[in-house]
Amino acid sequence: MAVRKTIGTQSTGYGRIGCDMSFYNDIVEIAEKCNMTLTSVTNALLGFALANSEIVTEQKTIEVCSFRIGGEDFENGHDQ
Repeated sequence: MAVRKTIGTQSTGYGRIGCDMSFYNDIVEIAEKCNMTLTSVTNALLGFALANSEIVTEQKTIEVCSFRIGGEDFENGHDQ
């Protein structure tokens, strides 16, 4: 499993990624119960999440209507 390769101590990289305290506390609990480091647990969780996620790009069309009389634009009933 690809996630296994990322489990271990941090050897290189950026060591600070912020997260909600509830997530941090859950990671601490897992690490303590499984006798693992915080980095090992975090790497496993992030590795799994990244391996099972994707970026989806979709194009959206936005329709904008305006009201014009004799070349004058009006917005919300007030002239501009």
